[in-house]
Amino acid sequence: MKSECFIEGQISIFDLPAIEVIKPKKIIIKEETKEVDKFDTITRLYSQSCSRIVKTLSGALLVELDDKTLYFNSSGINEFSLPKDVGIMPGEEILIVNSDKKINETQKQKLEALKPKQYIKRKGDANLIIPGEKTIVINPKGWILEYNQKPSYHSNELINTKFNLEINEVDDKKNKIDLET
Repeated sequence: MKSECFIEGQISIFDLPAIEVIKPKKIIIKEETKEVDKFDTITRLYSQSCSRIVKTLSGALLVELDDKTLYFNSSGINEFSLPKDVGIMPGEEILIVNSDKKINETQKQKLEALKPKQYIKRKGDANLIIPGEKTIVINPKGWILEYNQKPSYHSNELINTKFNLEINEVDDKKNKIDLET
């Protein structure tokens, strides 16, 4: 419909073709890759000089040195220092280990009293972890702690005590060889 007030050379907005707006493509970068890149630099810097490097459940990084533990937040910023042997929870991931922590006699006695079928001794961790519905941890002081979280460990760190006892019985009967459990 044309208006009576049309001037020669004038363009009506209704006669213009529709212009489609092209949206720019969005580049999505996952948060995890950024986090790994931030921690990759820290890991490379301290990998040879540290005792261990632990990634916490909150996304922070703990770098244990000879005299202290450095705390790097999830952004990769060193916020503060902690004492040397900081206890870690079973769900936290141990990334690098240069010196292992030994278990003590108190922990061995508590473990024997609980008689688990299997337990976990992670390299770089002073705790003994007993997996189950609730994760049980025996710390170096001999405290028995319960956690709802599942432990993070490697397959070679799981020790089957029941299996070791069965091997002892079989070997003692047939070959009469003593094995350490």
